[in-house]
Amino acid sequence: MKLFGLLVVLPFLSTAAIARETPECKVRILRPVADDSGNRLRTGQIVTADFVRRDATGLSFCADHGTSVARMNNGEQTAQPIDCHIGKADSHGTVWLDPNPKVLGTAVSRRMLARRYAQGKLVDLGFSMATSGSYAEAYAAKPASSDGRLVTRVLAGSSAALASLKKASGEQ
Repeated sequence: MKLFGLLVVLPFLSTAAIARETPECKVRILRPVADDSGNRLRTGQIVTADFVRRDATGLSFCADHGTSVARMNNGEQTAQPIDCHIGKADSHGTVWLDPNPKVLGTAVSRRMLARRYAQGKLVDLGFSMATSGSYAEAYAAKPASSDGRLVTRVLAGSSAALASLKKASGEQ
């Protein structure tokens, strides 16, 4: 019975499904505000964000899992990055929050940038955001893992590794 349970669980232990170990940027809420999903955020609350979205209402700090909080509301600043700063737009027009190595440390900052780079490249290769995020996490947080090494080979241009990753992810 124990062996059967272990055999059932093992496929789900792939590093492609690991929890995110690479930190996201943190944003402090300066005034009570609701995020774009209607969740009320209170003064002093810390939320995570990866990029900045600009629309008709101004700038919003957004997490890759979909929620956003406006930087300004009724002329008052409502949110401010703690450990990152607004960077430059990439080739897709996304404005990322760049890690501040003085706050986060060089190693963590490099890991965050490595994850972003890998995820962007995997998306460019046709992988979904969910799949590319999971494999980019393995690449950045566990580069010696089988998934981390596979992504390294994909990023180096190996067509065999790309085929293996498509097969492993189910995105063929």
